[in-house]
Amino acid sequence: MFRFEEPLNESEIGIREARMRLPALLSTVESGSHVVHVTRRGKRVSALVSPDVAESIVAVRGARGPVIPGDIAGAIKLVEALMAEDEARAPSIDTKETRREALVGACLTLVDIMLPDPVLNEGELEVDLDEGGQETKYVADFLVRSLYRHPHVRTAALEAIPLIAGSIWAAQVQGSAAEHRLTIPAEVSIGECYGWVIALWQLCRLINAVCGDGAAEELMYTIEEYCRTTYAGTRFEVG
Repeated sequence: MFRFEEPLNESEIGIREARMRLPALLSTVESGSHVVHVTRRGKRVSALVSPDVAESIVAVRGARGPVIPGDIAGAIKLVEALMAEDEARAPSIDTKETRREALVGACLTLVDIMLPDPVLNEGELEVDLDEGGQETKYVADFLVRSLYRHPHVRTAALEAIPLIAGSIWAAQVQGSAAEHRLTIPAEVSIGECYGWVIALWQLCRLINAVCGDGAAEELMYTIEEYCRTTYAGTRFEVG
């Protein structure tokens, strides 16, 4: 199986020549170590790669975006470190580049299941007002506001906040942050990855505040076990 981290030899060929040399080009890419870019008027319009390379790219990026469900165990560990205020294990923007797509996929999976969970009244909470009475508050609104106010997110992931906010609201209104994110043809940046980890952390803090300490951790591990069983034997298998 091709590993995404392995370097590929790359070359270009015009579309007319590619048609004439297709059998030879297929033999070239079959080994998995070469990619041939097909060009039209000097612009790359497609690429020939081996099935292993294509499968690995899909496994890392997802068919239209980040992996789903991704690195569930890794995301849980990062969130737990934040909740325990363990600076040594807290997420570092500098160390997540090699697995950011998998981490974002995991965060999207967790948010999609946890935000509309019955423990949060399916994302709508009745909050007591100081002047009396109650008001319905959306969990998505809380997450987006807390994310925007977070000083490290504003510093490191300000450009990613609109993308994350839109996905969070999609989870609230349409039922899936992941589906919304997969419609956006943008690579996962390190800043976006950091922002999603913080958003998940804030969601867990809210669940613990509503349901008691440990409720969020228990829910995360339930989701991890579900994904481990559901995706066993697939390219999205949870390790």
